[in-house]
Amino acid sequence: MEESLLNAAACIALYRALLSQCSANSLDVKDQDGLKNIVRNRFKANRELHSTPKLKIAFSAGYEALDCLDASAAGGEASTSHLTSLLAQTQPSLLRAPKKPGAKPTPKTPAAHCNVNPSVLSRPHAPVSGRRRVPYLVDANAVPFLRFKKPQPADLARYIGDRIKQRQKRFDRLHALADDRILAGLEDQWDRTLLQEHGVFGVEEEPSWTKEIAEAEAVVADSLTKGRQGAMEWARRMQDVVDRETGLLESEKAERREVRRQEKIARAARRKSPESTTPQDMFQEALPLVKILDRYAVNGMARSIPADNPPLRSIYTGASS
Repeated sequence: MEESLLNAAACIALYRALLSQCSANSLDVKDQDGLKNIVRNRFKANRELHSTPKLKIAFSAGYEALDCLDASAAGGEASTSHLTSLLAQTQPSLLRAPKKPGAKPTPKTPAAHCNVNPSVLSRPHAPVSGRRRVPYLVDANAVPFLRFKKPQPADLARYIGDRIKQRQKRFDRLHALADDRILAGLEDQWDRTLLQEHGVFGVEEEPSWTKEIAEAEAVVADSLTKGRQGAMEWARRMQDVVDRETGLLESEKAERREVRRQEKIARAARRKSPESTTPQDMFQEALPLVKILDRYAVNGMARSIPADNPPLRSIYTGASS
């Protein structure tokens, strides 16, 4: 760990020294910018390098380049010409400034199979398309919620998990305070001993250790009680939603039954009224009789028509009964 921190500090110092010396030589501004971009691109390419041998090679190359830049800044013509020849041989991609990292894409929130309205207590909706789906009141470890259909939404699962973890933390805190109450009683006993046997004054003016623990326990217990009461209130309100949805479902079923009954009465009335009978109605009424005649007319067996059915025999044979 210490070696990694030392390498990081040395790397940052070398990077800053190289960039500063790139502007201290006698080259023109374009070549100085090219040298800076070379340094930036090389450091960016080796930012994930952790191998000790490779780090030694990279540091050696960096310090050698720093020596060359220092010599060029001091007026060394050989170093300056060496930098110029290196710039001419360098790939054009290294002479360009490195691309800045783009913003991280915002993670898409998975679509929840629930109502668009954030509050499910705004249900039921009077007009619905198709059959009404009545939700179920589910108790997930004392966390009530309404389930409309599966699969369970991811945000709902996170909400239930967070509520359970929060309640468990409060229970753990309450148990820890119960253990601390024993130590607080011993501390109070020690304070009384100091006061009675050694005459240490000022101890009685301080609040007792047990009192502080009791107040903390009361706060945690009150949080648990309020959470339980809130869950019960939510369950009651959600049950009201289920009851209203069930009532609307039953009324819609009754309406559909009444509509079918009225249609049946209307069809019966049309059959009794010849004026209002359409060709389609006549075909629907005669269809059973046509099926019977087709069954008895197979292979020309007209004689198979029962003799005890004179109307059917007269229709098929043309004879009067």
